[in-house]
Amino acid sequence: MRGVEVGTADVDLGEREFPAGSAVRVRVLVEEGQAAPRLSVWAQADGAPGYSRGLNSGGETDVVLRGLGPGRFSVTSLPIMGGLPPTRVLHEIEVDGRERSVHQIELDLR
Repeated sequence: MRGVEVGTADVDLGEREFPAGSAVRVRVLVEEGQAAPRLSVWAQADGAPGYSRGLNSGGETDVVLRGLGPGRFSVTSLPIMGGLPPTRVLHEIEVDGRERSVHQIELDLR
């Protein structure tokens, strides 16, 4: 963190609660009777401070990545298993960082 100094004094910052943040839901569309592949989904913050959040799914058709603060993100979705070519899909989103805010993305693999 910028502008923060750590000294030798005993400082109790107390307990803090932080909001859960926004989420992005990737809905995977596949051919009828076909299983959804596992996905790697990552969100990279476009501003400062830079950070990223990501997950690897277990083959669900709805994949939810939570914990995004307010701002713009580059979201990358990539099939990692399931016999599909490793094609990256990039979306640019903007979220408000509130707990109940969910941005929807469809990933059509049909």
